[in-house]
Amino acid sequence: MDSLEKAKEFGQYLKGLRTESKLTLKQLSEKTKLTIGHLSNIENGRRGIPSPNLLKKLAEPLNVPYGELMYHADYLSNDSDLSEQEREGLEFQLLYLPNGEVLRGEEASAYMRSQGLFHSSIEEAEEAGKKAEELEMLIFLNKDITLYGYRLTKDERKRIAEMLDLMFPQYVSNKDEI
Repeated sequence: MDSLEKAKEFGQYLKGLRTESKLTLKQLSEKTKLTIGHLSNIENGRRGIPSPNLLKKLAEPLNVPYGELMYHADYLSNDSDLSEQEREGLEFQLLYLPNGEVLRGEEASAYMRSQGLFHSSIEEAEEAGKKAEELEMLIFLNKDITLYGYRLTKDERKRIAEMLDLMFPQYVSNKDEI
């Protein structure tokens, strides 16, 4: 895709965000201090891809994370060229749902928390990690394992798990934390 096509595609994306936010060009112009003509040219692909500085001005009024604009403008494909100022605020959450809906920012985070996919604190994430380790061990202890054609009992499987812990301590979590 050449730069003109990219600019047009980005302009359409930007126009979609503006209409989604129920803003006219005049309202967006007032919020960003950019002229209506300049904004129109960007939306129609006649100004090229806006600079990271200009994208930062557009992010808040369009109710979209700065990082998302940077991503759609193709600045994140090679972020080594970005200055510290341009990198500031690049974190963003974008979630595509199976029904085609796209959730952004806090809305995406809230959805992930409601589904139990996102933890609101470090403590909550550590607790989930402990539960996952316990579940992993439980699965191991309940699997059928055979040795030389003999099915091992649960106690024998537990002994194997203990021996593995002794043999590979670098992979074992601190038992006091579990």
